[in-house]
Amino acid sequence: MPQPVAVMATTLLPIISTAVLYACRHEPRREPSVVPLDVHTIPVARLLVCLFIISVIWGLTQGIVGTFAEGDEFHMAKSLLLAGGGIGAITLSMAVTSSPSEALTLYKPVIPAMVAGIVLLLLQPAVYPFLGSGLIIMGVYCLDMLLMLVSTDIAFRGRIPVALSFGVAILTTRAGTLVGSVVADGFLFAPFWTAQLRTDICLVAVLLLAIIGMLFFTMADVQRLYVTPRAQRTDESLEQKCAAVAAMGHLTNRESEVLVLLARGRSVPYICDELSIAQGTVKHHVSNIYRKLGVYDRQGLLDAIEQGGVGRSALA
Repeated sequence: MPQPVAVMATTLLPIISTAVLYACRHEPRREPSVVPLDVHTIPVARLLVCLFIISVIWGLTQGIVGTFAEGDEFHMAKSLLLAGGGIGAITLSMAVTSSPSEALTLYKPVIPAMVAGIVLLLLQPAVYPFLGSGLIIMGVYCLDMLLMLVSTDIAFRGRIPVALSFGVAILTTRAGTLVGSVVADGFLFAPFWTAQLRTDICLVAVLLLAIIGMLFFTMADVQRLYVTPRAQRTDESLEQKCAAVAAMGHLTNRESEVLVLLARGRSVPYICDELSIAQGTVKHHVSNIYRKLGVYDRQGLLDAIEQGGVGRSALA
């Protein structure tokens, strides 16, 4: 963008950030979860290796993507606009549908978007190279947001410092990006650099991403990060367990009412009729409950209620 516009945009960033922070002041805050998490059950080494490899591929592709768009001075601007539009659409869908599982929503586009972007660059390198580049950027940005969300959840549920979990994840990805960028520079300035070598690098990157997405960093792995440990049954009533969880999760009165109905297996339409509120309002309450308790689905919620009841009994 023109320099005056770039300066103005940079100047407005702190103001925009402050406005966003102010707008989120009433959003549910994450606190130490009522549902504990044994961090030793998380395959940390395997996930970090996968994040490192994905980041290496990101740095490598960004280093050589310019060779697909030589002469297009607005290539990066168009790529970023496309990536921003895609991320905006994902964010809007989460807001409209009140998706309780933001982690899964953010995970789903990561591997497919990067693979599709690289393949698109190979198939149509001279037509619209910004499309492939934009998809790759969108996938990596979704990965960054996923790391921010999941590392925070793990920290609060595992009772470990947020800076530790988030810092390790970010350090791993940034190190991978640096390695990929250095390797890309080495290839670009090497005497043996050819268009065929560029194609081979992209194909290897697609193969690695496919293997990682299918075997080593799957949706099941993301779900496993939110699995709630099963607890032994107690003699407390369902209402007592829900009250204990609601108190420890700092649920509002209305959220507590919705929690009891969810625990009884009631559907969203039933809760709408029972409490005389709109379906969108019910979905918003459900999303808040899941977020405050650190779960992502109904089964996790039921396990959290059982675990919460046991936890209170132990403290009594």
